[in-house]
Formats: sequence, C-alpha cells, structure tokens
Amino acid sequence: MSTQNIERLTELAADKGYEMTVTANEEANFCKTTNEFSFKVKVRPNESIASAVRQFAEEEFNIDAYAKARMQAKFGNDISAVPSITAFVGEALSVKEDIIALADELAAPELEAYAAKWLSDNYHYIESPKGSGHYQTGVYIAQGDESLHGMQITPILYEDKDAPGSTTSMPAKFWGALEDIWGESRILELDETANRLISAAEKDGVISDGSDGSQRMKDILWDYLMEHFDVGLPSEFCLKGDAYVAILIDTGDANCDWTLNTCHAPHRDDDGDDWDERAGLVWLAHQQGYDTASLEIATRADVDEEDTETFLGSVNNVLYNCSASCGALAFYVRMSFAQAMQLEAMRRLGVGSITLSKDTKADIFDFWNSGGSCGETFVFEKDVVIPANIIYSVRPDTQGYRERQSRDGKWEFGCDVYDPSSVYGEYPTERYKETVLGMEIPEDMKEKVLEMVV
Repeated sequence: MSTQNIERLTELAADKGYEMTVTANEEANFCKTTNEFSFKVKVRPNESIASAVRQFAEEEFNIDAYAKARMQAKFGNDISAVPSITAFVGEALSVKEDIIALADELAAPELEAYAAKWLSDNYHYIESPKGSGHYQTGVYIAQGDESLHGMQITPILYEDKDAPGSTTSMPAKFWGALEDIWGESRILELDETANRLISAAEKDGVISDGSDGSQRMKDILWDYLMEHFDVGLPSEFCLKGDAYVAILIDTGDANCDWTLNTCHAPHRDDDGDDWDERAGLVWLAHQQGYDTASLEIATRADVDEEDTETFLGSVNNVLYNCSASCGALAFYVRMSFAQAMQLEAMRRLGVGSITLSKDTKADIFDFWNSGGSCGETFVFEKDVVIPANIIYSVRPDTQGYRERQSRDGKWEFGCDVYDPSSVYGEYPTERYKETVLGMEIPEDMKEKVLEMVV
C-alpha cells in the first residue's frame, strides 16, 4: 500500500470519525468508538480495504450487541426504566449504513484506479477539455456507410433564411444529424463498455457479484466511465466522405423562372431571338472565351455531330436535346462533405470562388419539374472559375429521395425530387467527378467562412 494511498484513506476514515493505523506488514486497522460501542476492522495484506470494511458491515457488525450496549450505557441495571429496544436497533442500523457509506468512499479510489488502468489498456487516449485521463472509441460503421447520404446532407446545407424561425447553424445541424443516425449505437456502445469493465472487475476480484455493496461498487465504476470515456460520433469519416453536389448558377435566370437558357432550344426558338445577357449560358460562353454574338451564331445553326466536341457545338447539342422548360445551368461535382459545407458558406457570404477542371460535367437541368438535356453535357475548353456570388445553391444529389421542408417549416420525407441520378437512372459516380481544383477565399473573409463550417 503506497504512502499516498494510506494518507488518502486515513483522511477519508477521519472524515467519518474513524481512526486508521497501518502496521509494518500492511495490515490496516479501522477503529471507532461510537456511543459506548467499540469495534475494529482488520484489513489483511493484499485485501481490498473497502471490501474488508463492507464485509464487516454486512456480515460481522452485530446489531443486537450494539443495541444492548447502548441501552446498558444509558439505563444501567434499572430494567424498569428500559424502553423498547427498537429505538436502539434503528440506531444500530444507521451506524451500519454509515460503515457501508465509508466502504463506498474507500472503494472509490481503488475502483477508479482499476477503471483508469482498464481504459488505458483497451482504448485510445485523447486530450480533453475535461482534463487528463480521458479515453475514446468510435461507433461501429458498416462498410459503405462512411459518407452521409444526399438525403441527410440536404437539411444541413439548407439555408437558414429560407426556413422561417430557424437559426440552427450548419455545424449544429451536422452534429444533430450524426446523433440522429448513430446516437442509439453510441448509447449501446457505452452500455457494452460498462458491462465489459464490470465483468473484468468481477473476474479480477475487485468487486464481488450479488450483494448490495457490489451494486454500489458497480455504480462507482459506471460513474467513472461516464466521466472519463466517450464513444465518438464518426465526424471525421463524414467530413471526408463523398458529397455529390450540383452547383446551380444564377446570373439572373432565377428571376425569369429559369427560362433564359431553355428558350433558345431549337424547338422553342423559331424566330432566333437574341440571347439575354442574364442567361447562365451567356456567362459560361464569356468564361470560356466567346462573346454573345458567337453564342448566338452557334445556337442558330443545325447540330453538327462533329462540332459537338467544341464548346459552342456542345452548347447547341445540349439545347437541341433539352426537354426542360425551366432549366438551370448546373455543374456536377464530387467533393468531400467538408468542401461542400465550405462552398455553401462561401455562397451565403458571396465571397471567393471555386475552380473546376475542364473535365467537369455540366448541362441544363430542371430540378423542379424534371428533365434536362437527355444526358448530353458541355465540352469545356478551359477550366471553369465560378464566383461564389453567382451560385444559386449547392444541391446534394439524393438519388430521388430527400427530406423536404413542408409549408409549416418542418422537415418531412418525400420522394418527388428530381435529380439527374433519379431522372436518368444513373449512379452518382457516373456524372459527379472529383474535378475541384481549388477554392479561393479572400484573406479577410477566411475566418468568417470557417466560423460557419465544422
């Protein structure tokens, strides 16, 4: 028994009115004289002090002897003055509970030391704001479940201003989503860990099974575990996991019900109307190095299959095959969920830009009524730089399913959602590619952007 342990146990004993001495062979004696009744508890070498005290209280403490001693001390031999012994029996039971409470206090340091070593041998140590000695494991994640589904991502990226009364930030929504998905698994893992710890303590003889004292000792282990152990939610997995998002462009299209692009499809543009400078395809043509006049000439010509390998030829081909009446210019990108949140934060603040490689797939698509360019996409001749202030939304592909917001502001499950994966019967990886070359944020706005993400 270490000097430090002896000092701590002596102090605990003194708080309860006990005197504790330790002999040279580490046999500890607890002595107390209470209300004219003396008793001593011997703790043998290698025996748990708490166990010895508890065993004494539960098996050796003589309630009748205590009661008689108290009665004798108070009334002597005057038998006529002796009331019922019941009151003294109650006092004896109270003393017994005091001794058991002392055992609990004495058990705590031993049990906590055992639990700390058990955690150290079995789990990963982490630095924690709570202090040192904290350990962590993660919930079980089945293969293929490392990423959040588009249906789960959508409410997280949904802009607060579009939801009346909602002030929940993206980080809060993110952690809420993880708790909804894995919260039950987290609780089950905590329970299972506690059971393993208690089983190990029983096997090692630290606690014995079946007594009331045993249950209290289990409670001490449980309390220590809840304070020093955590089952982490898979935040890192989800942040690094894939997000299939469509980046919708609004250069004025939204104010015209997304008709500024589709109105130039050959089957709708018999008169060869001039292009509106607010159209997303006008912006895209300028971005690729062409003026509006070149775009007008290209889209009034017949589709030439050989010419579809050029940017202007591909624009004409996309419009020729476009079945939608309300079509938004959309870029399809596979990125990490952390990148998707950062891009959404940039969009909300209207700062910075994202650069996509010329291999990115993009087209005109009607996300509200269904339909697009029948799978035809643009051919880019240059990498595409998209300013965040013209991004209408960072829209996850839900493969036809998502939680939607109803008129009363609550989220409900719905399947009347149109995304390319569901409309064309594709798996997202066929359309969404890892083509992000970088995201630029002005130095003076980086901190604000980072405050909005996990």
